[in-house]
Amino acid sequence: MMTPYVYDPDNPLPVLEERHMMDILMYLYTHGRSKKTDVYKGICLNSRMPEKLIRLHHAGLIVIHAYEGSYNTRGDVELTDYGARVTQVILNLSRVLKTRPKDEIELVKQGEYPDGKISGLDRGPFYDQL
Repeated sequence: MMTPYVYDPDNPLPVLEERHMMDILMYLYTHGRSKKTDVYKGICLNSRMPEKLIRLHHAGLIVIHAYEGSYNTRGDVELTDYGARVTQVILNLSRVLKTRPKDEIELVKQGEYPDGKISGLDRGPFYDQL
């Protein structure tokens, strides 16, 4: 069971840090309004997915359209205008991160980058994941 979630407008990033949250936003960005079940099938068939949609809804990133007579299982979801803007930023960030020169990455992996730093940052706990 997920821990209770309260959206904090002064600290909005944690909602995006949870697994699959950005994937859900990008799915809705590319597919538009979708059935919940299609989102689940496209991202992950996990019992926590309905709650993840609720968290994104509370953050103002998506709208959940429930079918009459259903509680949490059926319905459609779509990005809000705010959610679309946030997703555009995520996609732009992804594009920027992909532009890092491959030769620089290889130098870092081999330990040959000046001062053992990665583009001015000290090696951190994710160094081995490069």
